[in-house]
Amino acid sequence: MRSRWHIAGALVALSVAVAVAGPTRTAVKGSPTILGREIPRFVVLEPIRINRAAPGLTNRDMMDRLVGQLLPGQFVPVSEDANGVYYQASRGFQTVGHTSSQPAGLYVSKTRAQTMFAYVGEAREPGAGLQLDSQRLSGADMGKLKIGKVAAKPRK
Repeated sequence: MRSRWHIAGALVALSVAVAVAGPTRTAVKGSPTILGREIPRFVVLEPIRINRAAPGLTNRDMMDRLVGQLLPGQFVPVSEDANGVYYQASRGFQTVGHTSSQPAGLYVSKTRAQTMFAYVGEAREPGAGLQLDSQRLSGADMGKLKIGKVAAKPRK
């Protein structure tokens, strides 16, 4: 009986480890294509506020949730996996109650329209762990994003 519980526990631990590891990321080469459209970068002119706190959560529980804002600035593609592209923010994520920011960005689905998630972490490093938000951005927040164009190099 005990061995069954040990096996079940090991399987649960293994599935959690796989979920945390996620798909393998590789560096982006050129401008990524999202749903058939080339998206070289996003520009955000006002903060995108993220509050996944729920009433009754302890401070310890809130440490695992994103509560703060993605700061205005450029979001450039730095890595991708089979399902989406990681756009790293130039100014990062500011946690509520803090004045400094930390590396962060947006994960954009390559195949599902209007599917974007905030993340905290450094996506430039393919092996670095990222904290991906559990809920996608709202339509109002996605409306704050503008597609940035990359200026052509001047001819000599």
